[in-house]
Amino acid sequence: MSRPLSLRHSTADDRPWIHELRHRVYAEELGQHAPNAEGRLVDGLDGDNVYLVAARGPVRVGFVSVTPPWVGRFGLDKYLTRAELPLLDEADVFEVRLLTVEPDARAGAAGALLMYAALRWIASRGGRRVVAMGRADLVGMYRAAGLRPVGRTVRCGAVEFEVLTGEVAELTRGTTGRHAATLTRLASGVDWRLDSSFAPRPDGW
Repeated sequence: MSRPLSLRHSTADDRPWIHELRHRVYAEELGQHAPNAEGRLVDGLDGDNVYLVAARGPVRVGFVSVTPPWVGRFGLDKYLTRAELPLLDEADVFEVRLLTVEPDARAGAAGALLMYAALRWIASRGGRRVVAMGRADLVGMYRAAGLRPVGRTVRCGAVEFEVLTGEVAELTRGTTGRHAATLTRLASGVDWRLDSSFAPRPDGW
């Protein structure tokens, strides 16, 4: 029987794997970045952002990045000015980036749980709004999660992205409402190691 899927904060030991998986997916698989001899992708937000990791025992299967507003900059700042995307200047906006799952784990629950983990982490820090870049070919998945396009697209290498946003409270209500049965099922089989609760409190946070 396979081990339960755990959700946890990243450690320093996870960083080489995160950078290597980013290179495999975003350089070699998608052509978003040019491959490099080191086989690793890093960027200027590393060290300021937060990575959440999904794993089965010692085997890591995916991660997602969250950039809090107190960092003072977002990944989207590389593509759009604040005049073009003024919501980045709003209070309590958190950016979700780099939802990435190992190819052999993409049919499982890791991707959905990582998205949910990011939402719970943001809610526990008082986040009001989420902003994200979602691959244009996967925008239906993000819409199903409650995110909505803002009418801006950006391109990085061979990949086109939609800029998406959603209110944390609304995303939480939608997730716990429409997908309540799925969350109950997942909760019974997940090893939740984050410092935010799996289920929202009665006040929605």
